Amino acid sequence: MKLIPVGIRGSYWEVLEIELDDGTRPAAEFMAELESEGHTGLTTLLTRLKTESHKAVWNDKRRIRKIENFENVWEVKTPSGVRMLFAKLEPDGMVLTSGFKKGDPPNSFFRRAESLHEEITDFFTGGSED
Repeated sequence: MKLIPVGIRGSYWEVLEIELDDGTRPAAEFMAELESEGHTGLTTLLTRLKTESHKAVWNDKRRIRKIENFENVWEVKTPSGVRMLFAKLEPDGMVLTSGFKKGDPPNSFFRRAESLHEEITDFFTGGSED
Protein backbone atom coordinates (compact mmCIF):
# COMPACT_ATOMS: atom_id res chain seq x y z
CA MET A 1 0.00 0.00 0.00
CA LYS A 2 1.16 3.49 -0.69
CA LEU A 3 -0.14 7.02 -0.71
CA ILE A 4 0.03 9.12 -3.84
CA PRO A 5 -0.36 12.92 -3.87
CA VAL A 6 -3.32 14.07 -5.96
CA GLY A 7 -1.73 17.47 -6.58
CA ILE A 8 -3.93 19.40 -4.16
CA ARG A 9 -2.21 20.92 -1.16
CA GLY A 10 -4.02 23.51 0.90
CA SER A 11 -3.05 25.55 3.92
CA TYR A 12 -4.04 22.71 6.26
CA TRP A 13 -4.42 19.49 4.29
CA GLU A 14 -2.70 17.62 1.48
CA VAL A 15 -5.04 15.46 -0.59
CA LEU A 16 -3.66 11.98 -1.20
CA GLU A 17 -5.08 8.82 -2.70
CA ILE A 18 -4.45 5.25 -1.74
CA GLU A 19 -2.87 2.68 -4.04
CA LEU A 20 -3.65 -0.82 -2.83
CA ASP A 21 -1.17 -3.67 -2.86
CA ASP A 22 -2.74 -5.04 -6.05
CA GLY A 23 -2.00 -1.73 -7.81
CA THR A 24 -5.59 -0.50 -7.90
CA ARG A 25 -6.36 3.10 -7.05
CA PRO A 26 -10.09 3.24 -6.22
CA ALA A 27 -10.38 7.05 -6.01
CA ALA A 28 -8.50 7.60 -9.29
CA GLU A 29 -10.57 4.91 -11.00
CA PHE A 30 -13.80 6.55 -9.84
CA MET A 31 -12.64 9.96 -11.07
CA ALA A 32 -11.59 8.44 -14.42
CA GLU A 33 -15.08 6.93 -14.72
CA LEU A 34 -16.65 10.34 -14.09
CA GLU A 35 -14.36 11.90 -16.69
CA SER A 36 -15.19 9.28 -19.30
CA GLU A 37 -18.90 9.91 -18.71
CA GLY A 38 -18.39 13.67 -19.00
CA HIS A 39 -19.93 14.02 -15.54
CA THR A 40 -19.86 17.65 -14.38
CA GLY A 41 -19.47 16.50 -10.80
CA LEU A 42 -15.78 15.75 -11.33
CA THR A 43 -14.84 19.41 -11.71
CA THR A 44 -16.97 20.34 -8.70
CA LEU A 45 -15.41 17.53 -6.66
CA LEU A 46 -11.87 18.66 -7.43
CA THR A 47 -12.75 22.29 -6.70
CA ARG A 48 -14.37 21.28 -3.42
CA LEU A 49 -11.34 19.22 -2.38
CA LYS A 50 -9.09 22.19 -3.13
CA THR A 51 -11.34 24.59 -1.17
CA GLU A 52 -11.71 22.26 1.82
CA SER A 53 -7.95 21.60 1.99
CA HIS A 54 -7.54 25.22 3.08
CA LYS A 55 -9.86 24.86 6.08
CA ALA A 56 -8.71 23.80 9.53
CA VAL A 57 -12.26 22.84 10.53
CA TRP A 58 -15.06 21.58 8.31
CA ASN A 59 -18.45 22.84 9.44
CA ASP A 60 -20.62 22.89 6.31
CA LYS A 61 -22.28 19.47 6.24
CA ARG A 62 -23.66 20.16 2.77
CA ARG A 63 -20.08 19.96 1.46
CA ILE A 64 -18.20 17.66 3.78
CA ARG A 65 -19.23 15.49 6.71
CA LYS A 66 -18.13 12.66 8.95
CA ILE A 67 -20.03 9.42 8.33
CA GLU A 68 -21.85 8.51 11.52
CA ASN A 69 -21.03 5.24 13.26
CA PHE A 70 -17.71 4.83 11.44
CA GLU A 71 -14.29 5.70 12.78
CA ASN A 72 -12.68 8.49 10.74
CA VAL A 73 -14.67 8.02 7.55
CA TRP A 74 -15.58 11.32 5.89
CA GLU A 75 -17.27 12.25 2.64
CA VAL A 76 -16.99 15.21 0.30
CA LYS A 77 -20.30 15.88 -1.46
CA THR A 78 -21.24 17.74 -4.63
CA PRO A 79 -24.69 19.05 -5.67
CA SER A 80 -24.67 16.70 -8.67
CA GLY A 81 -24.50 13.64 -6.43
CA VAL A 82 -20.80 12.78 -6.57
CA ARG A 83 -19.42 11.54 -3.25
CA MET A 84 -15.79 10.83 -2.33
CA LEU A 85 -14.87 9.03 0.88
CA PHE A 86 -11.67 9.88 2.69
CA ALA A 87 -9.88 9.41 5.99
CA LYS A 88 -7.89 12.00 7.86
CA LEU A 89 -4.27 11.01 8.36
CA GLU A 90 -2.81 13.29 10.99
CA PRO A 91 -1.22 15.68 10.95
CA ASP A 92 -2.24 16.94 7.50
CA GLY A 93 -3.46 14.22 5.12
CA MET A 94 -6.85 13.73 3.50
CA VAL A 95 -6.60 10.20 2.06
CA LEU A 96 -9.16 9.50 -0.66
CA THR A 97 -10.33 5.90 -0.43
CA SER A 98 -13.19 5.58 -2.94
CA GLY A 99 -16.07 7.39 -4.59
CA PHE A 100 -19.67 6.78 -5.56
CA LYS A 101 -22.69 8.54 -6.99
CA LYS A 102 -25.54 9.74 -4.81
CA GLY A 103 -27.61 7.06 -3.21
CA ASP A 104 -27.34 4.81 -0.24
CA PRO A 105 -24.26 2.67 -0.65
CA PRO A 106 -24.27 -0.46 1.47
CA ASN A 107 -22.59 -0.25 4.87
CA SER A 108 -19.91 -2.56 3.46
CA PHE A 109 -18.75 0.43 1.39
CA PHE A 110 -18.18 2.47 4.57
CA ARG A 111 -16.69 -0.52 6.42
CA ARG A 112 -14.15 -0.88 3.60
CA ALA A 113 -13.20 2.81 3.92
CA GLU A 114 -12.86 2.36 7.68
CA SER A 115 -10.71 -0.73 7.18
CA LEU A 116 -8.47 1.14 4.74
CA HIS A 117 -8.06 3.93 7.28
CA GLU A 118 -6.93 1.40 9.89
CA GLU A 119 -4.45 -0.11 7.41
CA ILE A 120 -3.14 3.35 6.50
CA THR A 121 -2.72 4.33 10.14
CA ASP A 122 -0.96 1.08 11.03
CA PHE A 123 1.28 1.27 7.98
CA PHE A 124 2.37 4.86 8.46
CA THR A 125 2.60 4.89 12.26
CA GLY A 126 4.24 1.52 12.73
CA GLY A 127 1.08 -0.30 13.80
CA SER A 128 -0.24 -1.14 17.19
CA GLU A 129 1.14 -3.59 19.70
CA ASP A 130 -1.35 -6.39 20.34
